[in-house]
Amino acid sequence: MDVTARSAAADVAGLEPVLGNARRYSFFQLVDLIHRHHGDDLERGGHDEPRQERIRFSASAGLGFPGSDVVSALSPEHEHAPYQMEVSFLGLHGSQSPLPGYYLEDLAWEAGQNLGVRRHFLDFFNHRLVTLFHRAWRKYRYYIRFQPGASDGFSELVFALTGLGDSRLREATPVNWSKMLAYAGLMAGRSRSPEVVSGIIGHCFDLDDVSIEQWVLRKVDIARDQQTALGRANATLGEDTLVGSRIRDRSGKFILRLRNLTRQRFADFLPNGRDHQRLVKLVEFATREQL
Repeated sequence: MDVTARSAAADVAGLEPVLGNARRYSFFQLVDLIHRHHGDDLERGGHDEPRQERIRFSASAGLGFPGSDVVSALSPEHEHAPYQMEVSFLGLHGSQSPLPGYYLEDLAWEAGQNLGVRRHFLDFFNHRLVTLFHRAWRKYRYYIRFQPGASDGFSELVFALTGLGDSRLREATPVNWSKMLAYAGLMAGRSRSPEVVSGIIGHCFDLDDVSIEQWVLRKVDIARDQQTALGRANATLGEDTLVGSRIRDRSGKFILRLRNLTRQRFADFLPNGRDHQRLVKLVEFATREQL
């Protein structure tokens, strides 16, 4: 719930209807709406500067059954002030507090009469508890943390599993790597089957019919210094003798078939098309052994 930079003027006009009906929203939804309204980057926000926090949390001192997560939410008093949000859970006072009942009753009475400072002192701890609770809830919810272009911290960790942890490596190639995240688990494995490779290509380019033909026959030129020359080199039977200057091979070639393409999509994959280089780079990455 921290941000590294606060806007010069707190534009809360669009949030007034939301804040006025705060009880209708869940805690996580309301916190997310506030941060989205201000464009806060929670992935790269600091965690050591309390004055940079967008929202200040407090706990309700009421002892009745809480009807909602959020009791109230108030807009900032001035441009550098935080939002004030009163919640009904995880507080050191209120209906869910672990403190003795007589103490909670005194705090509830003080809150009703707007007297005393004890609840304000406890809210120092309540604020930190709720802040950490929100961070813990958000940490492993990828659908919340994901940012366009897979620039969030969780995506960085997933990329590292596939050998793309360095952002400079991803930026140096024209492939839309964020689409590859769906195949991160398969790509992190030791082998990549034809089904996996064709699935990656189809997903990346939005193609419905992609297949691979394996073990395609090809003829490979033998290097001059490895060819047999009677009486001079490579003429030992059973070891290095080869007849001719080429050899038949089926382990170094496959055919990638892209079917049911429109004329425009067909042109995109031609050597001078806009997707040809992307396809080449993607195939190079998707096949572990260089062919």
